[in-house]
Order: sequence, then structure tokens, then C-alpha cells
Amino acid sequence: MGLFDWFVAELTCAKCGKRSPPDNTTSVQTKLHPSPRQNFLEAGSQLPLTPESAENARYTLLSPPTGPEIRILQNWECPACGDLAQWLEVVICDGRITGIDSVTFGAARLAAAHYIEDESLLFAAASHPEAPPMLVDRALALQLLRARFPAPPKS
Repeated sequence: MGLFDWFVAELTCAKCGKRSPPDNTTSVQTKLHPSPRQNFLEAGSQLPLTPESAENARYTLLSPPTGPEIRILQNWECPACGDLAQWLEVVICDGRITGIDSVTFGAARLAAAHYIEDESLLFAAASHPEAPPMLVDRALALQLLRARFPAPPKS
């Protein structure tokens, strides 16, 4: 499996309302850093990101970034209640993490994101009624997710 890092921040669980500590108890592993060494990546941490490094770290491109800001979606586990259907958004600007926040997953959030972590993609798409029992195909998962959460109309 190799080494990895963790995204860490105080995150609020939408199910139980508890706030997580900024540590690895939320199980938000990542291999996005060029030299993962089980570090805690938080707001202010350097994190250079390229399309190649994202793909190699098992993140699926949702839409190419058009500016310096990159938004990543990933699910997390609440250490208080154990709920896995929690989501966070990591914002990277000019190679540095500028924010890690708990978010509500939905059409608008999906449309604003540039990447989604692969296991999180499969997890989110698995609840689609047409998802096969053992969903492992990222392209199919993305198709199902976009069908379930179509992009909101542009104003």
C-alpha cells in the first residue's frame, strides 16, 4: 500500500453535530503529497498538485481547474458516531492548502469541485439504484453520480 498522509482539520459531523479533532481519527488518507510520510496536511501545508499527481494518487478529475484554485472532495468518518457519509472539501491555491472544511455533498458541490478521491467516488455512486453490487469502475461511478446530482443551471 505504501505511505500516505492525512488531511486534518476540525470537522463538524452533519449527523451527530460533534466536532472532530484535527488528527487522523477522521480517516482521511491521501497520497497527493509528492513524498507521503504519514504527515498531517492542514491549512497552510504545501501541496503541489498536477493532473498527473492527482491521477497517480487515485483522484478522479471532475472538471479541469481554470484558475489557481483547486477544489477536492473526499468523504470522512466521524470519530464520534462512526458515520462514513461525511464530506470535506480541500482547497489548494498556488501549491498550498488554503482550507479544509466539512461540506454537504450535492449537485452544487460536485459541480464546483475539480477532483474527487476514487474511493469516495465509488462510495457516493454505490447508493445509485442502477449501481452494480460491486462497483469498481470509476467511469461508471462518475456517470451514475452525475446522473444523480446533475449540475445546477448556470445563472
